[in-house]
Amino acid sequence: MDGAIRGFVTAYALREGVGGITRAIQGMRRRRKGETVQRNQASPLPTRDALHAGFFVGGYTGTYHAIKGILVQRGAQQETASFAAGTVAGTSVLFLDRDKRRTMALYLMARVAQSAYNSLKAKGKWHFWGNKWKHGDTLLFSVASAQVMYAYVIRPGTLPPSYLAFIERISPIARSVIGGVRDCCRSRPINAEALKSYCLKHGREFPLLDSNPSAIPCAIMHPKHESCLVHNQAVFLKAFRSTFPLYLSLSFVPVLVFNTNAFMRKPLKSVSRSLLNAVQSTTFLSTFVSIYMGAVCLHRNLDLPDHKLNYFVVGLFSGCSLLVEKKSRRSELALYVMPRAIDALFLSMVDRRYLPSIPHGEVALFSICMGSLMYYYDHERDTVAPFVHALIRRVVYGQDPLLKVPSVAKLLPQEEEDERYDE
Repeated sequence: MDGAIRGFVTAYALREGVGGITRAIQGMRRRRKGETVQRNQASPLPTRDALHAGFFVGGYTGTYHAIKGILVQRGAQQETASFAAGTVAGTSVLFLDRDKRRTMALYLMARVAQSAYNSLKAKGKWHFWGNKWKHGDTLLFSVASAQVMYAYVIRPGTLPPSYLAFIERISPIARSVIGGVRDCCRSRPINAEALKSYCLKHGREFPLLDSNPSAIPCAIMHPKHESCLVHNQAVFLKAFRSTFPLYLSLSFVPVLVFNTNAFMRKPLKSVSRSLLNAVQSTTFLSTFVSIYMGAVCLHRNLDLPDHKLNYFVVGLFSGCSLLVEKKSRRSELALYVMPRAIDALFLSMVDRRYLPSIPHGEVALFSICMGSLMYYYDHERDTVAPFVHALIRRVVYGQDPLLKVPSVAKLLPQEEEDERYDE
């Protein structure tokens, strides 16, 4: 029971703290602009997502300890008890929405694969060529981002709605224009009336006369700015303003929730470091968006016909923006994006009937992955990634993590692996 309560409080405080700070910053920005803040945006009542997160983590922690204790008392081996308890407790993921369940299941699959590889490598049974490449994490992130951005433009239905909404919020291109690009790549007639209305709304004459153009020109993609360079600067600033409140809350709240003692000892250092991490992560994401838009504009200025693979290639180049981030966080970001890319590819193949659809497959996958992860944590702890190690130690076992908790929990970057708590 103590584990369930502890898990609920930790998850609820983290989720509600992130949402609360983000809403507060956005509310101050709206008031400065003279806009009205809706009541539900400033409500002190607990949000649905925070409650569900609390029930999920609390349910998992309590169930895991209960099942493991029963199995051990009945003579089960520790390895079997860890795996079985983690698998059964994984069904608590049903407290979350289906899209979140899919995302978490795929992310855990990547983490289990990482632990399994580390285990085999330590035993001398398998070694993956290229795993020591200096920028292998950036390459993985670029490939995963290419698939995600391709899905965003060509097959948006394969992305989780919340993730798609996040991309659209920081995207410099209107949804109607993206629809026109999609129709153009599929050789379908574009919705000329919608595009014309969008251009006139921003004071630009509609430049197309053909309903089947070879490409949507820059004059339609960014009618506010005639210059692509000026537009690219505006894209960077818009992405920075849109995402900084989120990154600031994601940098500050985990430190406050998980590293309370360190925060109380050195509050100024903790706040300044969180601020610096938020600026760096926001710069990374803003650079990604700016490179993507700049590459699309370059393609238009070369007067080349559009093709759906262009947006995959552009995503590869945009992934180089990961170099802006700390080296210690790059692999975490790559492992965060990779499951979404795999999911988008899987759903595309299901839509084309290359693969079957499995009802509630995400619940089964999550449960098995949690069982495997708890096995590795309990019996091969060195194979578990530092971030996952610190999270399990804190949330499941209620102990202070040996490593600092990452500064951006939502995107899962981690602090330097050799950093310990300040004495």
